[in-house]
Amino acid sequence: MINPKNENAYTMIEIIVVLAIFSIIISQLALINQLLLDSWNFNKRKSRLEDELRISMSTINNNIQSSLYIKEIDPSKVIYLNREGEYKEIYYKKGLGLCMDSDQNIISNKVRNLDFKFLNNILYIQIGAGEKEEEFKLRTAIKVNYN
Repeated sequence: MINPKNENAYTMIEIIVVLAIFSIIISQLALINQLLLDSWNFNKRKSRLEDELRISMSTINNNIQSSLYIKEIDPSKVIYLNREGEYKEIYYKKGLGLCMDSDQNIISNKVRNLDFKFLNNILYIQIGAGEKEEEFKLRTAIKVNYN
């Protein structure tokens, strides 16, 4: 009688075990890939919001520091006299974002809050952007002439 067993072949059990181990490794790699992608997207959104805040804060700083004096300071708006002798306004309006002048010239539609505080000739400014779970804030202070 001839024995049909081939010594160079794998058994069905060996193939199933190898496939099970391989599928576990592939599923773990897919999970790691998804976590890395989520982290990448979160950091990308965060970076864009932080850039938006820096640009907005720079615009506010440049306009206020180049002003002759500050006429009015409210928690969400400041009115100042610029070098051309015109009164300008920087304010936050819900639904629009950070605006400049009375014609609602939008500086940033990503800004969700703006807070001005004046104390001892220093104007404290805080702006925020993002949603509640991903809110980022930027603060600064400027020495100003306030009448």
